[in-house]
Amino acid sequence: MDNSGATGSAAPDTGAGQHITWLTPQGGDSFSLDDVVRIEIETIDDALLDDEAYWLLHFADAPTVRMTYFDAVAQGISGALAGISGADMEKVELAPRYGQCGLFLIWQKGDQAGS
Repeated sequence: MDNSGATGSAAPDTGAGQHITWLTPQGGDSFSLDDVVRIEIETIDDALLDDEAYWLLHFADAPTVRMTYFDAVAQGISGALAGISGADMEKVELAPRYGQCGLFLIWQKGDQAGS
């Protein structure tokens, strides 16, 4: 699935682990946060767009999921990260206020992004 430019909504599923269902006008998919290998926040400087920050969820064996900052926070992804060692929560707070183009590494499996 390639949501690299899609907008949509995310909704948590119930069950073991935290699952996200990603819905777009073109269809949908779901994934487990356990399968994510790297999380970044991309910021853009474009007054014409409503959303100026996007979460990029990278997987080892699947295309990157790109969702708006609002959707990611509203669905509890930042809350789930708060309990994960190495997650850089300061960057989660800084990114949406950055006001320039940037890419913030928030967490990477097997790495200490927040160090």
